[in-house]
Amino acid sequence: LRDFKKQASLRLLYPFLRIALVIIFLALGFKLYGVLIGFFLSAFFCLLLAFFLFRRKKLESTIHLPKINTSKILAFAAPLIIASLAFTLTRSINVLFIKGILHDNIQVGLYTAASTLANISYVVFSALPITLLPSITKSISDKNISLTRKYISQSIRYLILFLFPITAIVSATSDELLALFYSSSFQVAGPVLSVLIISFTFFAIFSSLRIIVIGSGKPKIEMAISILSFIILCILNLILIPAKGIYGAAIASLICSI
Repeated sequence: LRDFKKQASLRLLYPFLRIALVIIFLALGFKLYGVLIGFFLSAFFCLLLAFFLFRRKKLESTIHLPKINTSKILAFAAPLIIASLAFTLTRSINVLFIKGILHDNIQVGLYTAASTLANISYVVFSALPITLLPSITKSISDKNISLTRKYISQSIRYLILFLFPITAIVSATSDELLALFYSSSFQVAGPVLSVLIISFTFFAIFSSLRIIVIGSGKPKIEMAISILSFIILCILNLILIPAKGIYGAAIASLICSI
């Protein structure tokens, strides 16, 4: 529907609602269960609000709905579910490898701190794939190849234009950023952040490209790429973490993202 304002409102509401509910339940003394309840209720409330904003009755009154082929939708969705799981694990599984191989909670904490800051570049530009998907899908459906090419070239151009300067600044000031957001004791993870910010920049670009592949109606290709990337990351972690610790995990992530 390309109703980006409503979509943005929902996505903006969720994290603020989650933070507010978590703080309330923690203040009431629910501890860890309070955090879990806050996460659940914030997601559930946003789900109800989404139903209210996009009621089927209202939808049918504004656009013509074709007959839904459930099996075709499921066949398209299945590889996307697998791909999304593989891609999510590729971005986050390093912590489990570090925990399992090094058995050192301090190293896990240092890597998590660096990874959290590096992830900002990916999160900030996650809006681009959301906007690209319906636009690419519509232009391909209309067989407008020139418009499709324009969407792809301009989106990637702007993504690189904004991402690369941020990446360079974070990579060059990684020690100072860790000390600013955490404490000076986290500065030892500076080299890890310098590598991870580059890795997550490549993941942000890949995220946009995978949406283009999905929008062109080829989810199995995107699934194959995501699964292969995950396998490569696992192998690299097993090789590099024992040799280089958390810096090895960062290098593994960088190679995988490239």
